[in-house]
Amino acid sequence: MPRENEVKTLLRWCLILQLAGGLVGGMTLAEDAASEPETQDKPAKPPSIFDNLYLDSAVGAEKPSGESSTPFGLVGANWAIPMTPPDDVAWGLQLGGDLKPRDDGPEWNSTFGGFARNFTTFETQQGAVAALFDYRRTAQDNDLWAFRPIIGTTISSQDALGVEGEASLNQERNQRIADSLTTFWTRGWSERLGTEFGAGYEFSGVKKTLFRARAALWLTQHVDLWIGGDVNWSGSYAAGIGVSYHFGDAGQHAGLHNIGGTGDELYTPFPSADFPSLLQRTKR
Repeated sequence: MPRENEVKTLLRWCLILQLAGGLVGGMTLAEDAASEPETQDKPAKPPSIFDNLYLDSAVGAEKPSGESSTPFGLVGANWAIPMTPPDDVAWGLQLGGDLKPRDDGPEWNSTFGGFARNFTTFETQQGAVAALFDYRRTAQDNDLWAFRPIIGTTISSQDALGVEGEASLNQERNQRIADSLTTFWTRGWSERLGTEFGAGYEFSGVKKTLFRARAALWLTQHVDLWIGGDVNWSGSYAAGIGVSYHFGDAGQHAGLHNIGGTGDELYTPFPSADFPSLLQRTKR
């Protein structure tokens, strides 16, 4: 019973943080709407190490394969560290982590690895590649690891296509991360709104088709509102809504798989392992 009360308390704090972030965004949205972000070319400047640091909070519900449906909260950070200037190929490191309280106990997630953007794929299109490692300390006290490669290319000034894989590296007791392969299409409808749709397949015992839908709305210069979910053919799902705060002026939506960009945008971190990916499966 004490553990259940602690989890419910954490969920309440996650909801409070999310609502607070949305309130801050709403208070400044009218002011920002009066003047769209400047589109004039600015002199190049060295990337700042903290420009692509994102703080996240979210609430939602999920049902991983082999488990019951459960609500969750999330408080965490996702950080991309520039390693080279953005004039040529932009290389960066990524670090992320979060606390994810669930009805049956809290989980810890982390993501780390490296990425590169702004190399030529075909004609004048931009490419991106990432090699990320995901870690999850589950509510059942298992330590799960996976390798997550990502590759993609822009196909227009607004659209990009890519592929994301997930390969489990271990199993503890009755749990492991589900192997999967997902294709995705991202589109920037405007400077404020971006969407992502994807379809793929989960292997390693799940053996189900996987679908993805996400959207992110630029509320202010530093605040994003995002919503999204994953669902597979057997009814397992993860869905929720959250608020993201980033410190830089040129940050893109970190909840989407950004492939292109210019300047500091090239160092936007890829989505971390926490949400809404259907990471784990439990054997009954």
